[in-house]
Amino acid sequence: MRLNKILIADDHPIARKGLATLIKSEWPHVEIHEAANGLEAVSNYNSVKYDLIILDYQMPLLSGFDAAIRILSIEKSARIILLTMFDSVPIVMNFIRIGGKAFLTKDGEVIHILDAIQMVSKGDYYFHSTNEAELLRWFQMGMEKNVPSISFTARELQI
Repeated sequence: MRLNKILIADDHPIARKGLATLIKSEWPHVEIHEAANGLEAVSNYNSVKYDLIILDYQMPLLSGFDAAIRILSIEKSARIILLTMFDSVPIVMNFIRIGGKAFLTKDGEVIHILDAIQMVSKGDYYFHSTNEAELLRWFQMGMEKNVPSISFTARELQI
């Protein structure tokens, strides 16, 4: 699949601009759109169908995870990468369960985001986590129905 339009949703402007610059360095023809929160990302997706979406997990008004749920309810085949500081097996597994395609931690190397974009644009999955051994075990066993759901209170997210 040729990438034409990518949506980057992150509440930090410098993170959005940095990702946009990185993506443009590899795919100069790609049109980059930005959103500052999850609600804006969903609203943008309703008006423009993107080839790929990069969502920050923790954003105001609507989390990246909840935005992914809404976007995937609109378009089941939406290609979404979740980018987060929270490297947790329940987050990854729940993201996969809803139809997410890639999971990356923000402390990873630049090559990981480039690889994720390339893999997801082809319809593949991509995960980079310190919990890769445990995730692999989950994948080998098959998706268990008892993966613990994870949700944070507003205070927990603030901390």
